[in-house]
Amino acid sequence: MNDLAFQYIVERIIKNAEESIKDARNNPKDEYFIGHKVAHYEILDIIKTELEVRDENLEEYGLNIDLEKNFL
Repeated sequence: MNDLAFQYIVERIIKNAEESIKDARNNPKDEYFIGHKVAHYEILDIIKTELEVRDENLEEYGLNIDLEKNFL
């Protein structure tokens, strides 16, 4: 897999994470939606950590952000 393909995958995960935030806000007592939001955060956190370890440019992947602030 090349960098562009992986960047696209991360972009899709970020978009899905943003949708899960909306769902969780609209259903604040529903554990499914809350868990779904947290799961997206955890996935992005793993990816970001692995990219950092490899000295990748996080901006190229859209991960030069505070994940906790944006997704929790």
